[in-house]
Amino acid sequence: ELDALEGPNHNAGALAFADDGTLFIATGDGRSINAPQAFDSLLGKILRINKDGSIPADNPFYNQTSGKYRSIWSLGHRNPFAMFYEKGTNRLFTTDVGSHRFEEINEIFPGKNYGWPMLEGNYQDQLPPANYQAPLYFYDHDEGCAAVGLTTYQAEQQTFPMAYWDKLFYADYCNGKIMTLQPATGEIAEFATDINRPLHLLVAPDGTLYYLARAGFGDGSDEDNTTSTNGSLWRIFYTGNDAPFVAVQPRDILVSVGESALFEIDVSGAGPFTYQWQLNGIDISSPNAPFINFENTILADSGSMVRCIVANSEGSDTTSSAMLMVTANQRPTVEILSPAEGLLYKAGDTLFFSGTAFDQEEGPLEPGRFVWKIDFHHDNHTHPAYGPAAGIEAGSFPIAKNGEVAENVWFRINLTARDTAGLAKTTTRLVYPQKSTVSVSTVPPGLPVDVNGSFADAPYSFRSVVGVIHDISVPQTAVSEDSLYVFSGWNTGESSHQIGFDAPEDDFNLIATYRGVQALAEGQGLIGTYYDDPLKNFTFQMPHYLKRLDPVIDFDWGLGTPNAEYLGEDYFLIRWEGYIQPLFTDTIQFHLITNDGSRLWINDQLIIDKWFGQGTNEYTEALYLEAEKLYPVRLEFFEALGD
Repeated sequence: ELDALEGPNHNAGALAFADDGTLFIATGDGRSINAPQAFDSLLGKILRINKDGSIPADNPFYNQTSGKYRSIWSLGHRNPFAMFYEKGTNRLFTTDVGSHRFEEINEIFPGKNYGWPMLEGNYQDQLPPANYQAPLYFYDHDEGCAAVGLTTYQAEQQTFPMAYWDKLFYADYCNGKIMTLQPATGEIAEFATDINRPLHLLVAPDGTLYYLARAGFGDGSDEDNTTSTNGSLWRIFYTGNDAPFVAVQPRDILVSVGESALFEIDVSGAGPFTYQWQLNGIDISSPNAPFINFENTILADSGSMVRCIVANSEGSDTTSSAMLMVTANQRPTVEILSPAEGLLYKAGDTLFFSGTAFDQEEGPLEPGRFVWKIDFHHDNHTHPAYGPAAGIEAGSFPIAKNGEVAENVWFRINLTARDTAGLAKTTTRLVYPQKSTVSVSTVPPGLPVDVNGSFADAPYSFRSVVGVIHDISVPQTAVSEDSLYVFSGWNTGESSHQIGFDAPEDDFNLIATYRGVQALAEGQGLIGTYYDDPLKNFTFQMPHYLKRLDPVIDFDWGLGTPNAEYLGEDYFLIRWEGYIQPLFTDTIQFHLITNDGSRLWINDQLIIDKWFGQGTNEYTEALYLEAEKLYPVRLEFFEALGD
């Protein structure tokens, strides 16, 4: 259990097992400015625990701390997003996503302090903390914005050239590049470019390098994270030059007499290519293509060896040989008995399946020869739903009520049976859902609704699989034609403005009812007093330069200034003062979106205190207030650097 985060990001979350079996855990500061340097917080740290959850006694602060805080291995981290342990060398590396200035690549040593929030990147006039460890490498935001992927080139088969073997690979989320870093010299070089938001790197045992490209939209909000399905996994392998390189070799094939045998390969390099297929080492007439299909096979073909020579203007590559095996045995016949053809499912149902198989040579096949697999289809892609499960002739699969909310979904049930000769046959059964139409309306009409993260003005209709749970919400208050409306309830009886709604079997109109409210006051705004702060004290002791009435506090000055005559683009303060008058006696929520520091007082109570430099964050606090009473409000803000 980690300590609670103060904000929605800087979660870190990377894990790495060491050679001795201990587990390293990277934690972000969770938007807490004090946590990274505190020994009573697990945030902004690298932690080390045993794989059974206990804490090793040789951790550097074991005798200095107590309880779970003995797990602290190093401190002073902001958001160590990626972490990599180099097996055999006992070296541990992380990236640290920076604030306004620098991104860091760090080598992690026990007991060291990596400086945040006192400094990031290199330090000049700052006073570093005790046991400070400078970054292995850092770069400013002219080169990127978030160091997020990290690995070293370790593989059982080191297929990359030797120049890469002792280098770190790291990725930046914003510039779309994978770079290499020579730890001993600090030398960097571009390795891959034009990547759509890289996130993570992994070197596989075969010497290839995989990376995740997040793609999508925005910078990581909840809505952005669920808007796109464009994320992808990529594989990089070494080809030497533009000469052909066979990346996927042909595979052995077993067929029954009279069947076709299709051999395929995959080639990289600079096209065009020529393909010369060979049978038992002898050129044969074949299509100039990365595949060859032997039709109407005969027993005499069995044992033949198939390979291909691929060539271009730069050179050639020869595949490994694959064997064509032909048997007089026939493939079994396979039948799915249940579910019945044409069955429609509802979310929440249990899908029962059963099947049988018969082989001409062996008779009925035992369930030990069966393999079941169920795929969940959504649009033009699939998700694994069940299996592979072997050794059963019948089973069941519960269909979830939550998860995918789209209507264009179905299940494909696959049953494969294999005889003793190794011949297999697969049959499938498609199971489609029962659907209904759900409409969401408001009274009065035209108010906004949120259905599974899609925002629209009511009425809004959608098709759904029956039984699927949809997250539906409407605002607690809404303004329409200069009138204020307050949510009363749904026609289903629920009183919360946010509900989980099960799509019924019949078409249904879900109605949110509002009541109109007469506003009690006609406020003019808040008085804003603006201060220049060239000494960067972030206090209100200097004379103010500007005072004005601000009707709405909803400013986004970007890299500009509230008033060029009196204030610079950075280092100024503002204090807004006035009164609020609640429309209802209730627990009122106050939302503050800020960049950099802010403090909010309501009725002389300090309810939000975020007086530190930061990126854009939203904070919410609640206070019980009475209707019609006037409560003093004071909002203070300072701008340091950046937006």
